[in-house]
Amino acid sequence: MSYLLEFIYIGIPTGSHDILEKAPGRLSLNAGKWGNRLDVPIGWIISHQVMLPTFDQVHGHLNLRIRQTAGLMWKHRNTYAIGGLENIGFDQADTLTVLSSQGVGLFNCLTGERIFRQVVSWWENYEPMAGTVSGYGILEGSTIRVCGLEAQDFMSKETRDGWIIECTGPVPDDPPFEKCQVSKIFLTHLNRGHHEFICQDGACELRAFGFSVTGNSLVVATSCNLIIWSRV
Repeated sequence: MSYLLEFIYIGIPTGSHDILEKAPGRLSLNAGKWGNRLDVPIGWIISHQVMLPTFDQVHGHLNLRIRQTAGLMWKHRNTYAIGGLENIGFDQADTLTVLSSQGVGLFNCLTGERIFRQVVSWWENYEPMAGTVSGYGILEGSTIRVCGLEAQDFMSKETRDGWIIECTGPVPDDPPFEKCQVSKIFLTHLNRGHHEFICQDGACELRAFGFSVTGNSLVVATSCNLIIWSRV
């Protein structure tokens, strides 16, 4: 379980704090630009006019709201080397179908686990006009829309709660390879000031990237690997 803390500077007079609920444990926070550390008991719901004496240099006080959230922060789950990766597609949740020159694979993108693999010619079950393939493994009997090499990337690039996955580039690679041009993938959330590097293509061609239907997992697929992140 994680906690979202919103610090909003307000120039109010010295106030008092209202502690509505208390539970064991402490949550240690870094105060960012103020350079101090704040220890807040986990489970304390602090409403308004919070006086924080450790922020002496701040001429005012903070309105500190602690919201308990499920799966706030994203985590890298796994990276798979998949030579000849061509197309990918989510079901109506977080199971990803991967089509490659080696066959078909299914991945649980919440955990990063590969749950199915079969060396098979999937092309006979692929409908190029619709950009769909028949489901394999636990998805047998369903139809999965895929994209990548054969179809344009349609995957969602934004979640309902404001997370965005974006591609920048081509831009120069990091030294000493700055003569090479690469595309870089970032995970951002403007309201929370989050900007995190996920990966870059480099020698492998970018196929597709985006969020699952639930918005709880994201993937980046290139011609040689699959990168999986989730927040559950």
